[in-house]
Amino acid sequence: MVPNGLMVRKDLDNYKTCDPVVKLYTREHGLHLDEAGIEKITADCEANPGAVLVLDAFLSLIQPLGLDSDSEGAVEPLQNLLESIAPFNITTVLLHHSSKSRAHERASNAAAGRGLGRMASHVVNLHWLNPDNKEDQRVRLTTEGRSSRSVDCVIEQVDRAIWSMHGDSSTISEQLDLSKVRAKLSERHSNVLSLVEQHWMLTDRAIEPGEVAEQMAEELGNNARQKALQALDALANKRLVEKLTRSDHKRGKVVSFQPLKGQLPESWRCA
Repeated sequence: MVPNGLMVRKDLDNYKTCDPVVKLYTREHGLHLDEAGIEKITADCEANPGAVLVLDAFLSLIQPLGLDSDSEGAVEPLQNLLESIAPFNITTVLLHHSSKSRAHERASNAAAGRGLGRMASHVVNLHWLNPDNKEDQRVRLTTEGRSSRSVDCVIEQVDRAIWSMHGDSSTISEQLDLSKVRAKLSERHSNVLSLVEQHWMLTDRAIEPGEVAEQMAEELGNNARQKALQALDALANKRLVEKLTRSDHKRGKVVSFQPLKGQLPESWRCA
């Protein structure tokens, strides 16, 4: 809360909340959704109508009540709270952490058995974009809501309380898939792809098979132009390059190849 400006440090182990925080219950002095806890939260809401109530997290709030978190009855305490604070125009934000075994599921799906998905007017889901790569810290953010436009984007935390936007999930996922395809290319196809990209960066135009054959003559050997065209077509079929066709009054049909938009290596785009 300190990086967000919601709390200040008075000394080593002493903190103080700042506006607009009016009440904070920590784990050491926490509340649960039992009768006493609901009464206390309701009193705070009555004293601060129109406030935002953040409940973190669902399982910790109901755990002492002995409820099965996978049962329909687990949502009853939350329902009781919402009914109790309804007159005070409170916006309630509930955090729910999926278990590790269900981490791949959307929050609304993981909570379906408990009724949380049905109770929420808006659901925000966060999960790793590439869970198999521990070094990839990008997070996919999706939303579902009533009478609201869904969001599907990729974000990344670059510092405490600071996030950057990478773009929409479909584009990022496509780039991720292409990166995997690129990693599996043969040495020849990889060299041809690098040549296409280098040529584009240096000349700002597409490269023709004859130019590839000329620059890779030693590697391609006999029938270099035909081999270059085959390699370029293979890259186009894998959606790693774009194939262009034009008519020339002297040469007839001319084909050339260029990198797909946004697919140049990051280090080259920043050069």
